[in-house]
Amino acid sequence: LSAVGLDEEGPFVLDAGLIGELIREKTLSLTSGVIVLDFNHPAFHDKEYEVDLIRALSSVAKQLYEELGLLSVYVNVQPDDADSGMNDKAKERKDMIEKDVLIPFSDYEICVKNEGAADDSSWGNIEWELQRMIGR
Repeated sequence: LSAVGLDEEGPFVLDAGLIGELIREKTLSLTSGVIVLDFNHPAFHDKEYEVDLIRALSSVAKQLYEELGLLSVYVNVQPDDADSGMNDKAKERKDMIEKDVLIPFSDYEICVKNEGAADDSSWGNIEWELQRMIGR
């Protein structure tokens, strides 16, 4: 479940209250899904909404971690080169929120190089590793 989306009215962020309700109703559980807070979602491509999206997703990250106590894994994509698929603006955004949001509101950090960022990536391998870690 992506916590950020984009529709005909523009970008939106699911709030932690709605996500908490999905969990309480058992619509969303450890075995049925993962909540993704993607700070490089296409919704960020419209600069007009960038600051609001960062604030909203940061708030959701904090609430999911502190109030709902969900297991949180920060997948830290470390692009090596220009072919990584992560543009300069996304790199700046990551640097800006890493110390205040991504690290403090995570239980674990998985560092990957380029995987999951480029079009020809092996995101499936990262997903498999996450499933292994959670399964343990």
